Amino acid sequence: MPLIVGTAIAGNTFSNKATSFFAPLTEWFSTVIQWFVDQRFQLLIMVIGLGITAALMALISWILRRLIPTLMKRTGARLDHALVTHLHLPVMMLLGATGIMISLQAPALPPVIARWLPRCYYAFISLIIFWGLMRFIGFLDFYFKGIAAKTANTMDDLLIDLVRRVVKATICIIAIIFIAQNIFQLNVSALLAGAGVAGLAIAFAAQNTLANIFGAATLILDKPFKVGDCVEMGETSGIVEAVGLRSTRLRSLDGTVWYVPNRQMADSTLRNYAQRPNLKYAFDIGLIYGTTPEQMRRALAILHEILDNHPMFDMEEMPPRIYFTELRDWSLNISVIVWFQTQDWFAMQAARQEINLQILERFNAEGLSFAFPSTTNYLTADSAGPVEIKNS
Repeated sequence: MPLIVGTAIAGNTFSNKATSFFAPLTEWFSTVIQWFVDQRFQLLIMVIGLGITAALMALISWILRRLIPTLMKRTGARLDHALVTHLHLPVMMLLGATGIMISLQAPALPPVIARWLPRCYYAFISLIIFWGLMRFIGFLDFYFKGIAAKTANTMDDLLIDLVRRVVKATICIIAIIFIAQNIFQLNVSALLAGAGVAGLAIAFAAQNTLANIFGAATLILDKPFKVGDCVEMGETSGIVEAVGLRSTRLRSLDGTVWYVPNRQMADSTLRNYAQRPNLKYAFDIGLIYGTTPEQMRRALAILHEILDNHPMFDMEEMPPRIYFTELRDWSLNISVIVWFQTQDWFAMQAARQEINLQILERFNAEGLSFAFPSTTNYLTADSAGPVEIKNS
């Protein structure tokens, strides 16, 4: 009998605990079911509103992606397809969010949801608008890059890329501040004050990086060179391959790659070989002292015959300059100055080779001897008698 009584008491305790656990859940389900019953007509209106929203989204999408381009082709009007591609998705999301918000106004929502729903909606709309601006900037970037591609200066592409990054970063900062302050009612001023102190510390630590970024902006705006130019800065020289936010990449003629910080490129003296209208080449030809005046005149005439008819020289503005200039200690010097009308270094080298070969062939055929540094030593003794020089 006591065992039966104990079992009954334990069973009642378990039943009470189960009842206390499931009672709130049951009450919540009953409340939800009753809310659906009471709001059945409003929920029907909400579903109809969502359906109308979906239909409008499909219609607007068809108009933007199908109808308008077709009409533009038929009428001959021009509508850039890239603009529709970039703005199609933001427009659809803006329309969908607005339709959902209007549809949710039909039923009587719980107070917590009713209080936070407008804030979330305005925050989402703000994000869509800022995102649409970002995609529109992407369209402008695509459009202006197409224009820059038609120009010879590749620095225009770098300028467009730099402006795009700065504008997008500015829009992101404005979006975060606007949503935090106007929608979620956060104290942005205090956050900005704290961020200002941290920003000063970061700026001090990253001053070299910031200097390189401003250096890149200076190079892009001033345009002292473009990608593909051959430049020289101090002991560093090479062809410009790329200009980044931190450094400029140069490749020397032996294949070595140099990464030069932009602040150094902006502050240093640069020599741009590619911007020269021509390539100057000056050299001397030395003939031996046994050369007669007639032979010297013939040598000058041969040089004029070779150089005056060369296709890479401008005979009207900058003809070759050829003069018998020096009587040096070991040679009779002819000074030659020419200007190759090209900016291609290797084309000039090929032309120099051709000219040198012709000079060598013509001088050898005429018996003109090239001089080279040499010395003759004479040995003598005292004045007692002559010294005999014998060849061994």
